[in-house]
Amino acid sequence: MNVIEEIVKTCMECCEGDIYTRYSISGGLKFETVKINIVTLGKEKADSMVEWFKDRVGMEMEVKEIQVYPLPFEN
Repeated sequence: MNVIEEIVKTCMECCEGDIYTRYSISGGLKFETVKINIVTLGKEKADSMVEWFKDRVGMEMEVKEIQVYPLPFEN
């Protein structure tokens, strides 16, 4: 898993990930499917990461857009 983690970190650096950019990696050993989640602000940054993975690593990724709302404040 360390090699994949280093690839993800390199991608985040090359695509100018900011302090809000986070990742998680889950999956099996050796040749099993590995799932990589990268959360970042802005679709443009996410699209650049997808392109980076495709061009540099040969991995296909997809972008899923989510909306996050702040928690309501108690009065």
